[in-house]
Amino acid sequence: MRSSGKILLILFVNMLILGLATFGLEFKLAQDRRKAEAKWSTQVTPYYWPSLQTHDGIALGTRSGPLKLVLHPFVSYANLPNQKTPHFSINNLGFRGGNIPKNEKTKKRIIVIGGSTAFGTGLQSDDETFAQRLEYLLDAEVINAAVVGHASGQELVSLVMELVDLQPDLVIALNGWNDYERQPTSKFRGSNGFAEIEERLKTLQSVTDDSLLTRVSNLYWVLFPNITKKLEPLWIRLFKRSEQTGETDLGLAGAVYATNMTKMHRISEAFHFTFLCVLQPDRDRQQRYRAFRETAKMHLQQAGIVALDLSDLDEPAIKAEWYMDEMHLDAAGNQAIARIIANKIVADGLLR
Repeated sequence: MRSSGKILLILFVNMLILGLATFGLEFKLAQDRRKAEAKWSTQVTPYYWPSLQTHDGIALGTRSGPLKLVLHPFVSYANLPNQKTPHFSINNLGFRGGNIPKNEKTKKRIIVIGGSTAFGTGLQSDDETFAQRLEYLLDAEVINAAVVGHASGQELVSLVMELVDLQPDLVIALNGWNDYERQPTSKFRGSNGFAEIEERLKTLQSVTDDSLLTRVSNLYWVLFPNITKKLEPLWIRLFKRSEQTGETDLGLAGAVYATNMTKMHRISEAFHFTFLCVLQPDRDRQQRYRAFRETAKMHLQQAGIVALDLSDLDEPAIKAEWYMDEMHLDAAGNQAIARIIANKIVADGLLR
């Protein structure tokens, strides 16, 4: 009996040590993640950390950032309307900048769509965005309808479901990087709202299942989320070798992007406005991103669409020091982009 009690005591102590070590590791990983995010955010200052929530203000993520994103029935998520911060404002329609009269046009109206680069992540004010600079250069009304993290598919849906009602004269899609990053054969990465929603639903289902055994066995999702994320790639390599893990298809990604741009072009013809596709630049001039752009431009050319590639100009007009990270530009970079696009619009008569 004494021997059995001693064994049980040893087992209890070992389990206690293991439990404390696991909680300690989870705490350390959480701290490391926060430090890594803080270090990265110093490159893009101020960085608009996003926070996903429902329309009635219930948070759907662990981060509470200044840029509030809200669930959207068509595009997964969009900017929450009526936001005001020291560095950016979101109007009553969910677009960056001041309020817009929906049916009253006093000037030519341009709508900008895209992701964080078009939105102007890291800029000190709305006035520094390329959309606002373009407005000054062209003496036109420019609406910044870009949403952080959006890719071409979401932009296409937004254009069809909402933006055409604003009766634009020209729509500019400044994008490419998010489609390149989220290639069709790879898992959703980055600050994609849909991936976060899906992950939260998976966790909720696992801990509310009818089976008590299922609920208990899935508590690690709730108690140790950082450890779980670290172990997930190993789990996939060991038990899901048939799935593609990190393998990407640049050709397919470029084709999908070009298809979405072509559809936007056709929509512009149906609703009698002009469409301009602009491929955003990157600081490091990555060969894989270049390959993506070349594939996309080939498909677009076959559809009779000429894209403006900001990384492939005769004379590079975007200096490396203007990048805050690999793709986000400072005020000088946004001014340069606005000037290039304004010259293109004037030269091609896109606002006639």
